[in-house]
Amino acid sequence: MSLLVSNPQSICASWEGVFAARFGIRDEQIERHWETDKKRRYWTGGYQYTVSSSAWLACSRSGCAWCRFLERQFLATLRESSWPISSVHVQVGSEDGPFYVDTEVEKPPGTVDTLTIIVNDNPRKFDLYTDRDDPAATCVNGRTRVPDVGSTRTLALAKACVEECVRDHVQCQAITPHPVPVGSAAPLPTRLIDCSNLRRVRVVETDSTMRGAYAALSYVWGVDHDQSHRCTRTNLSSYMTGIDLMDLPLTIRDAIYVTHSLGIPFLWNDSLCIIQDAPEDMNRELASMRDVYRHSSLTIDAASAASVADGFLEDRRFLDPDATLPWICPGGEVGTVYLMVRDPYNNSPNPDVLTGGWDQTNHTNTRAWCLQEALLSTRSLVFTSETVQLRCHSSTQNIGGAQHRADADLCRLPDAVFHPEQPVAHDSEEWRSIRTSWCDAIQDYSCRALSDPSEKLVACAGLAELFARVLRSDYLAGLWRESLLRDLLWFRRENRHHALESESPKGPQGYRAPSWSWATIDAGVLMMTSSDGKPLVEVVECTVLLKDKTLLPFGPVLGGSLVLRTQWRLHPCKRSSSAPHRPGYAVWLQSRCATRSVQIIDHGSGADEETISLPDETRSELCEATFDCEDDIDAGDLFIIPILQQSYTIKMSGLVVRVARVEQDLQGNQRVLYRRVGYWRAYNCSDGLGDLECSSDEWFEIVLV
Repeated sequence: MSLLVSNPQSICASWEGVFAARFGIRDEQIERHWETDKKRRYWTGGYQYTVSSSAWLACSRSGCAWCRFLERQFLATLRESSWPISSVHVQVGSEDGPFYVDTEVEKPPGTVDTLTIIVNDNPRKFDLYTDRDDPAATCVNGRTRVPDVGSTRTLALAKACVEECVRDHVQCQAITPHPVPVGSAAPLPTRLIDCSNLRRVRVVETDSTMRGAYAALSYVWGVDHDQSHRCTRTNLSSYMTGIDLMDLPLTIRDAIYVTHSLGIPFLWNDSLCIIQDAPEDMNRELASMRDVYRHSSLTIDAASAASVADGFLEDRRFLDPDATLPWICPGGEVGTVYLMVRDPYNNSPNPDVLTGGWDQTNHTNTRAWCLQEALLSTRSLVFTSETVQLRCHSSTQNIGGAQHRADADLCRLPDAVFHPEQPVAHDSEEWRSIRTSWCDAIQDYSCRALSDPSEKLVACAGLAELFARVLRSDYLAGLWRESLLRDLLWFRRENRHHALESESPKGPQGYRAPSWSWATIDAGVLMMTSSDGKPLVEVVECTVLLKDKTLLPFGPVLGGSLVLRTQWRLHPCKRSSSAPHRPGYAVWLQSRCATRSVQIIDHGSGADEETISLPDETRSELCEATFDCEDDIDAGDLFIIPILQQSYTIKMSGLVVRVARVEQDLQGNQRVLYRRVGYWRAYNCSDGLGDLECSSDEWFEIVLV
């Protein structure tokens, strides 16, 4: 097959067909297969050609951009697996289906063409994109990201994207708490920053009858920064007259400029819109945080700013692609396309290209307060470390049509959470799905950092209030009464991909929550989302004492207790003598005929599993435990409480506890109070329960504080 135009000088003859939209990969889909008898995978389809290895390497050395790219990406793998080789077989196409290159066929904004390249059965995936004004833009959907995030052009594009969301996104309209156009009927917060005139920026106070549009700012304050600009009783009156922009930190100045550029008259920012030295004002405004972000027209997410002094409108760095190649267009023009390799292990994009998940360069991803600000907002304009994107309830798109992958997105809340007027039956499939969304949010939230750890329950109170309205369940310091037994079975996760530094956290300084709440520890947690399991205990009573029941019904607590009723006795555990150098535990369980031991391994330490040597007349069953804080590993006698009997991989699970204190009533009766110190699970219990001692006619009460 010959081309209508000659090959670009930077490409050898093997280029013919590979990137030529007229003849090549636009219709070539690659399919993956598995050859069972030979236990190997292979691919069919795609544009294919074969060249000798000597000719391939010679072309690379002589300057062919395509062959040089293949050499960089595949030569090391080939040498490890099948070198020396006489020939190289190349397949190029898409496993996601043919590209839409015809102008009459539209793809969603920001769609990425994912290119699969296979060399001698070694596959790799790449994102394919081009510049907006390049001739190849008629054939390739992906665009280079916008680096000048604060330019007039970029902010105009952002404004158009916001207006399109307001106008066309049915899903976003459905969860908006006020009619379209967005913000026209939104109740306004107590105070706002008037951004309509950049020459006279000032704080304005509203009343309950006022409605309008405003933006809200989500940002990271940082540490050790000057706080003299904050709104106080002393400077409020002068701020209502006017604010010198140069007196404000750069992040707040940038937010004011963006708000003005988008045509939104007001901005809400906590440091200027809450009187910082007035506790009564602070508590009242904290109680309304949910509404501030729910009713905002737009949240401005200053994700790239590590502190309030940094700002977020600086030009982003240009990210070099893995390959820059010519693209022969159908009309004969030669454009330019770029290839960026995707992670070979999980097929995710290069973390420098796309943002989201636990990208530590996007600082609002690491802060606890910022999670509910993002999840409660209908739409956010996110200034990431690489570009700027619009994240709404319908989609996430990089401004300017740059490539974006949904697998890098922050999780979204289900629509039902925003419609509490529509009842959801307890323990229905939809109710369980909503609870699972809560668990997902808490798993994210728990990995984020707080400047003041005592705010652990405060910083997610708005989120809790939103869920409480649809779950219709009492909120108990981070847990729900309707799913309390499963909520109790949270456990500390390994320290990876999150903002908390300690792998084995110490206990909290000062009281924060009952020991059975995940809010007691500064570590990421995993929640039990499965509905599988037969309860082995009953909840007699569970109460929490709120610090301020009126203003902060989902906020900080001063105390709490949980009373469980069970027929299963507490069973002691102690450090395994077989592995004293490891943080494993042996649980000694009384059998009717003999004593046997079960080793519990602390997975938070990453220790390998090991079975304890036992006498022949006993049986060994492997359990696992994760301790909440390192302080509790050697802190006195420990016991286990069975909570759930399960039928799948985990056969039984429960809590590890220790004595907190002993109380004595007026009659001289003593009551032992326990506190949670960890979680345990068993994978192989005979008859599902092993030989844990259970009374058929006697019930016990266990009190956890």
